[in-house]
Amino acid sequence: RSLRHKEFNITLQAFFDVLIVSALVYYTGAIGSIYSVLYPLVIIYSALLLGRGGGLSVASACSLIYGLMLYLAQRGYIPSTYLGQIQSAGLKSEFVLTRAVIHVASFYVVALLTSFAVEQEKKVRMRLAEKESALDKLDQFHRSIIESVDTGILTVDLMGKIKSLNRAAEELTGFSAAEVEGRRIDEVFPGFMTVLEQISGEGGQSSRKRFETAVSQKSGQKIILGFSFSSLYDRERRIGDILIFQDLTAIKKMEAQAEKNKRLAFIGEMAAGLAHDLRNPLLSISGSIQMLTLWNILVNAVQSMPDGGRLAIETLTLPGQNGRRLVQVRIADSGCGIERERLERVFEPFYTTKEGGTGLGLAIVSRIVESHGGVVSIESEVHRGTTCAVTFPVRNEHKEGLPIEVLPQ
Repeated sequence: RSLRHKEFNITLQAFFDVLIVSALVYYTGAIGSIYSVLYPLVIIYSALLLGRGGGLSVASACSLIYGLMLYLAQRGYIPSTYLGQIQSAGLKSEFVLTRAVIHVASFYVVALLTSFAVEQEKKVRMRLAEKESALDKLDQFHRSIIESVDTGILTVDLMGKIKSLNRAAEELTGFSAAEVEGRRIDEVFPGFMTVLEQISGEGGQSSRKRFETAVSQKSGQKIILGFSFSSLYDRERRIGDILIFQDLTAIKKMEAQAEKNKRLAFIGEMAAGLAHDLRNPLLSISGSIQMLTLWNILVNAVQSMPDGGRLAIETLTLPGQNGRRLVQVRIADSGCGIERERLERVFEPFYTTKEGGTGLGLAIVSRIVESHGGVVSIESEVHRGTTCAVTFPVRNEHKEGLPIEVLPQ
């Protein structure tokens, strides 16, 4: 392996091997020697390493030396150094010629067959290399497609162990492929296998399905993923499942906001109809009507303290965007408070937790405040009380209002 001129060294090796075999044949009886079978070995490795030309050249050298040695031994021109050599003298020319022809023919046949086998092996190797190259390119192409899509792709085996996942799946879950490959999918998406088994077909055969579920990323943040899956087959044998998923969190938020806007629009239409029918009667009590708005909030605050408590109203100014100030009115009570899961729905029309309530009070408040460019927000803690903040942009500059406090009932 350390030699630079490979073919020259192989040719030199073959030449010396032919001489060594010839010497062995000569000293063991020439015509009657059994070591003439070593010639084909030299021819074979010459054809393997040097190709057809090298094999035929070595076969010719073997034929020439062997034939010349038989002729000289039969004629007695070569000094006798072995008993068989003495006995070979005087043999008939026909026998010597036949033996020489058989050996020479075998030399060339071995060279041709070996070179043919070598050429076929090279062709097969080239075809295999071409196939491997094509398969590698196809595999790289498929991998580039899978890694380029923005949809998460994950494969699991029949035991629920993760076999692979693409770049988008790593970004959505927060886990790298090295972290999750070989682990059960329940460790990454808790409860996922239960959902998968429930919607799988009979006999373990799963058809194309789609479902949505909330999962936790590696960071702990919860997101909503939409899944679709299909069975993974190796020919006709099912070996696992392919999971394709997308992040639906933003879409779900948009749907919730659209539903909220739809309900608020319904409230607006209903309020417009009521305003049209009640406009004239309301003119006589317009002063009182002005109190019916920051009122729904006050009523809720008082009703949250059936056994008495503390109700505080405070106004203050806040810095806004572009140097514009904001006015905020904060109404705080020491009542029962609102649970976290209910807090997000308090502004939904017709949602109420009070017996006999309509669920329209805070929805109307939100609609009125938003129509004036304001924002209403609620902070609450169970058994600690609730604070409702209504914020409006300042149109006419005025001094910061003083806090107003209502004494306990």
